[in-house]
Amino acid sequence: MTSIAPIVEGRGEEAALRCLIRRLTELIDPTRYVNVEKPFKQDSGKLLKSGGVENAVNATASRWPGSHILILLDCDDGCAKAIGPTLCQRARAARPDVSVSVVLPVKEFECWLIAGAGALGGRRGLKPAFTPPADPESIRDAKRWLRENMS
Repeated sequence: MTSIAPIVEGRGEEAALRCLIRRLTELIDPTRYVNVEKPFKQDSGKLLKSGGVENAVNATASRWPGSHILILLDCDDGCAKAIGPTLCQRARAARPDVSVSVVLPVKEFECWLIAGAGALGGRRGLKPAFTPPADPESIRDAKRWLRENMS
């Protein structure tokens, strides 16, 4: 069994990440079970500051020993290509004994939900049939877009 201990910044990620990881695991390997621990929630501003991600990784590793740590942080208007490797390096330096991955949605986590909205039509309150925008990652305030497309 694999155990993942997420570090997230918001309620949306906290609520949706467990389901997303389980669904992806099912698609990749239906015989594998992944336990997703309760996420450690921290504001992105605090995580990006000196000592922020280090403190979050230490707290998460202590709380969920043996788990792989997944840091999921909206990149907003930053550059994922620049922020991601630096954040990952800091997290791994803080706890070299722990497996750590960093995932940065280019704008917002909810943009991923918009990208898959066509397949999700009629589920979880989304309108039954609609076409997602051509470039979901260009949308700012993806939560608003989702709310407007819910019945």
